[in-house]
Amino acid sequence: MKKEVVVLALGIFIAHVAAAQSSAAPAAPKPATQASSAAPAGKTAGEVMKNVQVLKDVPASQWNGVMAVIAGSLGVSCEHCHAQPYDSDTKKAKQTARSMMKMVREINANNFGGRAEVTCNTCHRGSLQPKAVPALWSKTLDEVAAFKKQQQSDLAANGQTSPPGGGPAPSLPSADRVFAAYRQAVGSSPWKSTHITATTAGDLQPSRTIDIDMVVPDKFLVRVPTPAGENRVITNGDRGWAITPQGRRDLASGDVENLRKNFADQFQPLKHAEAEATGKVTGTEKIGDRTYTVVEAHVSTGLVRLYFDTQSGLLYRAYSENSLADFASAGEVTFEDYRDVNGLKIPFSMTARTPGDRVVLKISEMQINLAMDPAKFDPPPPPPPASSQK
Repeated sequence: MKKEVVVLALGIFIAHVAAAQSSAAPAAPKPATQASSAAPAGKTAGEVMKNVQVLKDVPASQWNGVMAVIAGSLGVSCEHCHAQPYDSDTKKAKQTARSMMKMVREINANNFGGRAEVTCNTCHRGSLQPKAVPALWSKTLDEVAAFKKQQQSDLAANGQTSPPGGGPAPSLPSADRVFAAYRQAVGSSPWKSTHITATTAGDLQPSRTIDIDMVVPDKFLVRVPTPAGENRVITNGDRGWAITPQGRRDLASGDVENLRKNFADQFQPLKHAEAEATGKVTGTEKIGDRTYTVVEAHVSTGLVRLYFDTQSGLLYRAYSENSLADFASAGEVTFEDYRDVNGLKIPFSMTARTPGDRVVLKISEMQINLAMDPAKFDPPPPPPPASSQK
């Protein structure tokens, strides 16, 4: 059987979760003792998987996410360290990785009270070989804005209120006012169910056509045709399943909850509603020829930074960070091409970036408030018993 690929990181769209059998995508190591079922709740990687020597205490439910962070930090695929079978030690790179992980843990334990202040990405920055020579200036518009913001802060600490030639800092709106403008811009028409047809394509992931059916708040069906047959992901309440021509797999409860939240943050008209309760305006940033009000919030999954267009009030970008055991991961989704659908403003183009890929999703069709057959969200039938051979 081909390796199973289940990408659950923020930002790589749900379509790539459904594409569980794509051999073109890098695969995270899977539990050798439970290859076809979800990891037991509360178990660690050392308890569930074979030959885990350093990261034994990582929750098994976070294992794929941790491996994705490591691969993205070094700019490699999983195959750089892992041969077949995945628990083998035939590759020198795997031994090196273990030594580096021990070193990082010792640095954090001796200097930061065990907090994950230093990670693989601290030195590697997406490159296999850490670079001792500083990179030449190649900052993005966002990074230039952050540089100037830090410069203003440093000058203020030195007794200067603004850089030479700069004026007084502009007054900022409250977070409540920003979210109120966002709600008004999106619209208040009811949104109970939707059908979406879209295409996705990544720098690494192949182009795919997907169909999504969802009923608020927790019923989803994603269908992705592949040369080998149709792949599906279904969630219904707190249960979920991944179905491919090769078989079915139950999703762990944590994965189902992540899917529910990702669907809400990416496809519901009002996105990142959880951030409204704790959000604070931190400033404005200019990206291209437009200015955005930046709101930061600490939500259940970690830090969220939201960029709202000062003219339209609509959400342009959502950046998030979350912790995974000894590691930190980040993701970003940019929302563009807003269109009116039954009185609601919906982005028909979304670009997601994670340490592992950049994926663009473009919606070609969206219908809302459709009557849907509840049976399509029912659990798939169990596989037939293996026939005995004589």
